Amino acid sequence: MSGLLSRIRSSIAWIRSSPVRLVIATTLLVCACCVYSKVHFSSVGIWNSYINPKAETAGLVYGTPRAIRSDEWMLGVPWQLSQAATNPAWATENPSVGPGTSALLVGLPTRHWTAIFRPAHWGFYLLDIERGFSWMWMWRSVVVFSALFLLFFELCGGSLVCGLAGAIWIFFAGFTQWWLASVAEILAYFALACVSLRYVCISTRVATVSAAAVALLICAIGFGLCLYPPFQVPLVYLGLALLPFLTRGILTARGPGVWLRLALLGGVPVIGLAVLMAFMIDNSSVVALMEQTVYPGRRVSLGGELSLWRYVGGLLERSYTHDIFPPLAGNVCEASAFLLLWPVSLLMMPFLRERGELLRCLPLVGYLLLTSLWGLFGISESLAVMTGWSFVPTGRAFIGWGIGGAALSLIVMNRLTTAPWYLRWIYVLSAALALIWCVGEFSTRFPSGIPAEEVRYTSIWVFVAIVALIARVPWGLVAALFVLCALPHSQVNPVMRGLSVISDVPLVQAIKRFDPQREGRWAVFGSLLHAQLAKISGRNVVDGSQYVPDLQSLKVLDQDGKHIDVYNRYAHTVFTIASEGTPPTFSLLAADTWELQVDPCHQNFKSFGVRYLVWVNYASARSFECYERIFVGKDFAIYKSR
Repeated sequence: MSGLLSRIRSSIAWIRSSPVRLVIATTLLVCACCVYSKVHFSSVGIWNSYINPKAETAGLVYGTPRAIRSDEWMLGVPWQLSQAATNPAWATENPSVGPGTSALLVGLPTRHWTAIFRPAHWGFYLLDIERGFSWMWMWRSVVVFSALFLLFFELCGGSLVCGLAGAIWIFFAGFTQWWLASVAEILAYFALACVSLRYVCISTRVATVSAAAVALLICAIGFGLCLYPPFQVPLVYLGLALLPFLTRGILTARGPGVWLRLALLGGVPVIGLAVLMAFMIDNSSVVALMEQTVYPGRRVSLGGELSLWRYVGGLLERSYTHDIFPPLAGNVCEASAFLLLWPVSLLMMPFLRERGELLRCLPLVGYLLLTSLWGLFGISESLAVMTGWSFVPTGRAFIGWGIGGAALSLIVMNRLTTAPWYLRWIYVLSAALALIWCVGEFSTRFPSGIPAEEVRYTSIWVFVAIVALIARVPWGLVAALFVLCALPHSQVNPVMRGLSVISDVPLVQAIKRFDPQREGRWAVFGSLLHAQLAKISGRNVVDGSQYVPDLQSLKVLDQDGKHIDVYNRYAHTVFTIASEGTPPTFSLLAADTWELQVDPCHQNFKSFGVRYLVWVNYASARSFECYERIFVGKDFAIYKSR
């Protein structure tokens, strides 16, 4: 017993002796506790307001589920649960998501060989569905925060306070929190890949260098498999701009020789590109379908769509809420940004301690300046296509400006010499005047309904952050970032436990009674939301949200192809029952939503092959000549073809 206690004490001492080991151990402990408790930060609880608004939201611990995150709770969660319920589970082909390998391309958990490169999904295969879901959300939260801490810790030469400041700055930014379900995994893989690269360059043991190279390979491929260029392209260029900091010291590091390190680093892109090419070949047919859609099709962004006031909008972003934001943005997600203070640090760069530090900062400064000019003024189409920036809507480029700007600010603050007192005062006063002018202009050009006292309060704390950067007061910066980022945005995403709020819905339980082999086609009439709910059962639901349209099947309904521009899109599909004898009628409701009105007994629809029909929110339980009613619920009925 004493020997065991001695080993435990020595292990704790070993962990505490290194900030990196302490962060990793804490991350593992927090993740283990949360996964065991089935904790997650999904807005899936919003389903309760549509299904049973008078009841308490099952599993809600803290906060408010957000309806605006419909891409997460309405699309992602039903698709993920559908994958778990397919026959066999985690199939690479799931017709409820789309034709062919749509489930694999959209990034859902599947039993495909690329699953090894998606650590965020490993919990789905190793644990029950609720704990697997929690595992994924730990990657989207705890792992992201820790990875960002380690990234800024390494960029700033091992500064704990800079690591903490950077993690708070980026993770709790409004942009990250409002886009958490979309951006978190990409952020985790990017930050961990950068940290792994750093350890390949400086670690003193062969085993550590080799393990870091494996981690780099997994994270780099995981990053590539996310398949969302609007976030990936800015981060790839940012990663290149950070290379002088990440590879610093590789030539003089003790331990393994430089040639071993270079060989490992050279092998990562070769293997990574081979894996990604094989993945794209596996999904080539679905990629072709996506490229031929009317929406989104092939979108080309040339930049130049960003106003200066949108760019500096992060100054007041602390005050944005679900209902208060500049209305021109459309919604709070599109209005979200990062607190960009890097122009202040640009003025301080002449006072860096070493000339080498200044040279290392130049690629990062170039990245920030050139991409900002792209966002504000645009570039030619040929240059945009050649560089890959044609894939990036300007609003999505904030992910690169946010991380790059925070990195430059913290690196400069950490490496400053003591500037003359009069220069500090000049910079502080200049920053104050610039801030007052920017806030005034922004509030005038983009009125958002933020109370005047809130604007003043936010401006004071932004000024505190600027002074902390100029005066080299890192803990002051941490305090300012805590007020500007962590306090307001920690409530954006709710804290929930389990998935009973959606898995125990009567409609889902009723559907599970029928078609146990998942062989028949299902259609849900009367509600897009109920069509998505039906997919949780693992049945083949032909309507609801489809990643890619099944053109081959839809041609049965539209035999002359007149309406292909209506349904050839990534879209939400609504089926509506029409009067007897009505042929299929297609209507475009929005860029991503279309409706089919049809008599279920019409010959075209019978040829469509729907075996089970679910009718929700009906005025009366109508009978059909070609379908028999096999179940009646509170607000829905299930029919089976005769």
